[in-house]
Amino acid sequence: MHTVTAHTNRAPAETTGLRGNFRLERISVDVHVNHREAGVFTLGSLAPPSPARPWSPTTGPDPAGSVPGELSIKYVGRSDHDLRSEIAEHIGRYDAFQFEFYPNDVAAFEKECRLYHSFGGPDGKLDNPSHPPRPERFPRMSCPVCGAG
Repeated sequence: MHTVTAHTNRAPAETTGLRGNFRLERISVDVHVNHREAGVFTLGSLAPPSPARPWSPTTGPDPAGSVPGELSIKYVGRSDHDLRSEIAEHIGRYDAFQFEFYPNDVAAFEKECRLYHSFGGPDGKLDNPSHPPRPERFPRMSCPVCGAG
């Protein structure tokens, strides 16, 4: 298992535990995030896997397919009900995304908090304006990392 270090926001999908990397385009969101439920996502730009295999977000054999490289994570988010719509709202702002569905809003909140802290959200290393909000139905729930609540 890979670990995330505090000095970088770059991560292959296996580091985050999320599916991806996928281009942040409507076709890719519709194909891969193929049902509406709770989930977590990361957004950012892709670093090419190596100079020997150049890549850009607009090239590749499958416009809806997974793309190589490490995602430089700039944003961590979640949806408690409709992950597809939440991710689609960010089309045009970032190049790529990773995601995973979760069985409920509590599990999604806990994963979002862990990613937010792992990628330096409290230190201003993410575009997130603040700590992840608690699920609406659990207004007293605390962050599993820092206890914020």
